[in-house]
Amino acid sequence: MDIDPTSALAISRFVFDGAALFLWGVTSYLLILKSSGLRHRLVSHCDWTLRVALGLILLATLGQLPLHTAILGSGWPDALSTSLLWLVATQTTIGLAWTCKVIITLACLMALLVSPGRRLEIIAISSMVLLASLTISGHSAMHTGELKWLHRANQWVHLLAGGFWLGALFPLITALSLLRHPRWHDAVMSALIRFSRVGHVAVALVILSGALNTWLIVGAFPMNWSHEYQCLLSLKAILVLAMVSIALFNRYHLAPKVSHEPHAGVMLSRLSWLEIVLATLVIALVARFAMLNPH
Repeated sequence: MDIDPTSALAISRFVFDGAALFLWGVTSYLLILKSSGLRHRLVSHCDWTLRVALGLILLATLGQLPLHTAILGSGWPDALSTSLLWLVATQTTIGLAWTCKVIITLACLMALLVSPGRRLEIIAISSMVLLASLTISGHSAMHTGELKWLHRANQWVHLLAGGFWLGALFPLITALSLLRHPRWHDAVMSALIRFSRVGHVAVALVILSGALNTWLIVGAFPMNWSHEYQCLLSLKAILVLAMVSIALFNRYHLAPKVSHEPHAGVMLSRLSWLEIVLATLVIALVARFAMLNPH
């Protein structure tokens, strides 16, 4: 069965959003580590995944303008209409957001050409701005005046906090695998403590900014489950609460035991992977309902 432009755009959004959140979370976490030795070890381990994420962002970005054009036009035949592509790119907020994504993605790719010592900073800043570009169009642009800017700022905070929570789990899992080596023990424990402290703030911001987003978009709790948007939004909230429960269990039950109980570190890694799976489902849901009418 042929895929329609709307479904293709949802897939593209899922790829773009997931890769951008991953880039921000990984690089921002690596930059706050105290141990430069551990940072360099983790960077060398995840360097290829950063390159893959950048490649996915580029492919998803290039595909989104034709997909939007096909949706606004008469379907797939309009996806490659140069006149319509130019019109959407220059006369709509969708086009403005797309242009920003292209420019920032190119900046991210250029970071691969600079010395490794500055690469993390450039990718972190670029991915942070890339997440900001997601607030230009969509539901965060549904208001006018000051409320529009409040919504955009809140959505950006939501993305930054959620991205850190998700992305930081990947290098953290790698770091936990080094615990059995005495050379890395202290550095890994320091990295775990740093993740825990910043993670508390990230989780709190995800919850608070998510609640404010819901109020700004829906105006109430999403209890009308016969409406697809509110149903998917409620499912997202349930998944996030499950992630919060796992995070609290990891922090207050497993983390204190990691230093002296090897099994605790293994369990912490497994539950962190579970958080990643749940977060991936959340991103997939958002990629879908972000294109729906909230009312």
